Amino acid sequence: MIRLLLQPIVENVFVHAFSDKRNNRHLEIRGSRQNGHEGEPDLLIIEISDNGCGMHASVIERIMKPVAHADEERQHIGMRSVLRRIELIHGEPYGVQIESTVGEGTLVRLRLPYQIGEDSCREIQVTERSRFC
Repeated sequence: MIRLLLQPIVENVFVHAFSDKRNNRHLEIRGSRQNGHEGEPDLLIIEISDNGCGMHASVIERIMKPVAHADEERQHIGMRSVLRRIELIHGEPYGVQIESTVGEGTLVRLRLPYQIGEDSCREIQVTERSRFC
């Protein structure tokens, strides 16, 4: 998984979604494997959901579209970084989906390649050689 991919999303929950909420704040991060169908690759699905203030569809559209002007470049920079890195490293069919209801919360779903293999494990020296995945 790309380093620091979740950090901007989780940070946005605390900075924006919970900005007016003093208690009963819930943030959940779930991960699962989605088996590919008929030659499609398996996916790693990561969902970050909250019960914060939610977003209007127009805000989601602005986050998801490419930056058109330099003035807009600073807005939503964390999420745009996540979108861009997934696009550059993995391309289609991978990416980000955002679902939100104002006053109820937001769900951000990452669709990433699911891979297990030599690159997903590393050997480290403890007291004896161990293999961790």
